[in-house]
Amino acid sequence: MLFQTSDSDVYTLAKMLYRYGLSPKTLKDDISTKLQNFLKIYEYQARGKFFTNYDQFLQIIGLDKTPYKFQDYLSELNLNQEFKDEFIKAVIAGIYNQDSDINSVAGIVSLIAVFSDSYKVGEGNREVVRNNMKSVTQFQQKVQNITKNEHGRYLVNGQDEYEVVVIASLLSYSNISFYGLDKQIEFEEKDGQDAYIYIIAAEGVIKSAFVKGEEILPNAILIIDNESDLKEIGLICEACFEGKNVYKLQAQAKIDVGKYFYNYKILHGKHWKPAYPRLIPGKSVQIELDKNLYYLNSMEYVASCMEMEIISAKNIANKILHDFYTLGPQHDDL
Repeated sequence: MLFQTSDSDVYTLAKMLYRYGLSPKTLKDDISTKLQNFLKIYEYQARGKFFTNYDQFLQIIGLDKTPYKFQDYLSELNLNQEFKDEFIKAVIAGIYNQDSDINSVAGIVSLIAVFSDSYKVGEGNREVVRNNMKSVTQFQQKVQNITKNEHGRYLVNGQDEYEVVVIASLLSYSNISFYGLDKQIEFEEKDGQDAYIYIIAAEGVIKSAFVKGEEILPNAILIIDNESDLKEIGLICEACFEGKNVYKLQAQAKIDVGKYFYNYKILHGKHWKPAYPRLIPGKSVQIELDKNLYYLNSMEYVASCMEMEIISAKNIANKILHDFYTLGPQHDDL
């Protein structure tokens, strides 16, 4: 199925109405309401408040009554089946590199990005971390083990001692060993979704790989075929590298680029292992693994994106400040 926006918004809307009826408007209206509720988390955190589990988080953003399964949420809206099978499935595949059998929060957060104004960091998301880490002392070594000593503090790799440790990595893939904890850590299974990203320069797309006949290919292609490892093709710029167009590709496994492009050159390739956890409905992960030992990436099992990680980081920071201020003036510098 091929769908391309037109220069005329009216014509684009007419095409959507013809194929999907009022389903796009129904979904957009509900997502707009969900967004207004979601925004409450920023006011909540600005007051220094925090949540200690994700049931509380869902209550704050008004999603505690929403079905766990994204498909059940869509069914409650009585959306056109073609709209669900084509448009929504393509959106989820393009964002999460997964099918649409994910949890509702992840699906709704994805649709908020589609139906609302969104922004990106010009030089890439890594700049957010890089700028915030400029004033932080960094130790360039892999964390292999974390040990809680008799004073309730944590030794990292048996050397450096800390009162608080925040883990910002998926635990099931980090291979970190823990010793002396008061609580038993429930490790999640290695159930992540890989992503293969390619930036290529090519003279053009092999049209026969996608369409029959003389249809004009759009600048972005989202693939919903379960048999295809390739999920997304996007045109970055035209004739901008040695006279060739530059494209971004996303796939679930390594692909033969030559099946889709002619006279191409791979400029950059990256295998993210994993790019996201599997967003399984109903799955919940602890935020505080033990006293003063926090798991920032636990939020990824709710919804995996930079904005959600920032919310998780702010939540943990608020919790740390609350705990240390209650201990006395020796921590007023925090």
